[in-house]
Amino acid sequence: MSTYKKPFVIAEIGCNHKGDMAIAKELIKVAKIFCNVDAVKFQKRNNKELLTREQYNMPHPNP
Repeated sequence: MSTYKKPFVIAEIGCNHKGDMAIAKELIKVAKIFCNVDAVKFQKRNNKELLTREQYNMPHPNP
């Protein structure tokens, strides 16, 4: 008898949604379709307070 259980996979979305609900929903869909995750994890903070205007307005880097 096997005691193996499928791992519960959580995608780290972090702050990549930039506070935009539409982007957050799209990231959830992408994580589910392409990575078959069971859940996603977000972070929310006020990046405008943490970054300079120049840093905040820079294009988001892609891997």
